[in-house]
Amino acid sequence: MVTILFGHTELLKLREILLSEGKTDLIGRFFNTPYRFRGLNSQVELLEVLSALDNPEAAEYPQGSGICYSEFFLPDDWKAGWRLAQEIEPSWMAFSKVAKRSGRQPNDLGMNWVMNAIKNAILTKMAIPEEKRPNDYDLWLQAVENSGYEASLVLAPASPAAAS
Repeated sequence: MVTILFGHTELLKLREILLSEGKTDLIGRFFNTPYRFRGLNSQVELLEVLSALDNPEAAEYPQGSGICYSEFFLPDDWKAGWRLAQEIEPSWMAFSKVAKRSGRQPNDLGMNWVMNAIKNAILTKMAIPEEKRPNDYDLWLQAVENSGYEASLVLAPASPAAAS
């Protein structure tokens, strides 16, 4: 049996306490090798996600169709040459602006908020004819605001980099 424990960073403090008390049996079973699972930390990483959604080999939808998420949800835009990866600047600027409101940088972006923002942006594009859509930045700002990202910043402790 392999045990994979997911949890709060406070578990690392517990690990240190157990080590200092010589309780290595628990360390060996449950805390042997801690790994940090992090979110996206740069515009380049966000671009990789957006690009993957433009690639049927990485994100085929529906399965077996040979098309990607971007093409499935916005086929006319896709045929006209639009790609989700082209949205990198306004999407990153929107995450940055929302993070800045809480005195943060857009780092450790959880996939829950990233994918919610992408979904919100795509649904907005689908619902509004191209000639009536807001500019890309305003569209992404609204998508990020509706993703739940900002609430996560209020609840999460600030990183040392954000505090300086």
